[in-house]
Amino acid sequence: MAALLHLIAHSEGKKEKAKFRLYTSSMDRQPIYRQVLRSEFDRLAPELKSFHSVCGSARFRGKCRIESATSPIGRFLCWLLDLPKAANDAEFVFELDASATDETWRRHFPDRTMRSTMQVADGLLVERIGPVRLWFVLSVESGRLVMRLARFSVFGLPWPSALMPEVWGDERGSAGVLHFDVGARLPAIGLLASYNGSLVIDP
Repeated sequence: MAALLHLIAHSEGKKEKAKFRLYTSSMDRQPIYRQVLRSEFDRLAPELKSFHSVCGSARFRGKCRIESATSPIGRFLCWLLDLPKAANDAEFVFELDASATDETWRRHFPDRTMRSTMQVADGLLVERIGPVRLWFVLSVESGRLVMRLARFSVFGLPWPSALMPEVWGDERGSAGVLHFDVGARLPAIGLLASYNGSLVIDP
């Protein structure tokens, strides 16, 4: 009986483990984050290297804490961009479709799904969320991935530099888990949304 229970528990644990295929050095093309970071990519924590080396489709589970806008304008912008509403210890499912030319990210929050696409342009990572495009500079600091906004446009029009939003994204890895901290803040409006939490990677 003990052996049977052990087998059942082992099988159920395997079901929870994320299954995905990774790029290898023998492939002609490389994942977009390696294209941007180049040699710095190898300095990422193992969990981050695995997550950003996915080839094809993958699904990850975790939890997150969400803060959202409180002003009327901020709430409207959150609705326009499908940004999540406030929540504590919320279930979080992340779906990724990755190729060497682009990636599609689907973040399933309790109340909505936020979808964005990633591409590389001029050595920067470009993320598109609805009518918004964001150009990020990527760097690696002590194994962490740091994303900082360089440019911003809406409906293809450059955003005024005086009204440039503060957008951040930080990732770190430990013990098979990816920890993230992401957010956006606009001058005179304040916080649009921020979410931080973790995803089980098991590299």
